[in-house]
Amino acid sequence: MHDVYQQVAHELSDANLTEQSQLRLKVTSRSMTPKLRPGDFVLVQSIPLETYQRGDLLVTRREDSYLTHRLVAVDSSGWHTKGDRNPRTDAPIKAQSIVGLVIAVERQGKTRYIHTRSHRFLARLIGWLGWQETSCNTFIGSWLAKMMSRILQVLTH
Repeated sequence: MHDVYQQVAHELSDANLTEQSQLRLKVTSRSMTPKLRPGDFVLVQSIPLETYQRGDLLVTRREDSYLTHRLVAVDSSGWHTKGDRNPRTDAPIKAQSIVGLVIAVERQGKTRYIHTRSHRFLARLIGWLGWQETSCNTFIGSWLAKMMSRILQVLTH
């Protein structure tokens, strides 16, 4: 199953996903639960780099693998993403590694578009908390950010 995801993502990434086209990929890991679960499908669309915001769910290309994780920061070292269930951010990537933005989630035959005003507000907050969770130098700060992020994820489920 994972190999099929990689093959399809690789082919579509190489075909230069355009703003008018969409990519449909099956979720295979638990790194984004409860927002994304194994067996869900995500609809991915390319958008201009300047429109991505903290909290957006991105599909990124990393060597020969692909990740669907949340954007938590952009700085001089690159774009930082993180799985909502992961304790640390992924290695920073360059803009060329971004395949596209997740615009909808399909679960059990129902499609939920995740770019409504309320979803975007909560996504920004979860993205900020994800960055705080990994960048806090104190146990209490990290623990509080992690707990708040988990609570928001359950509420937006």
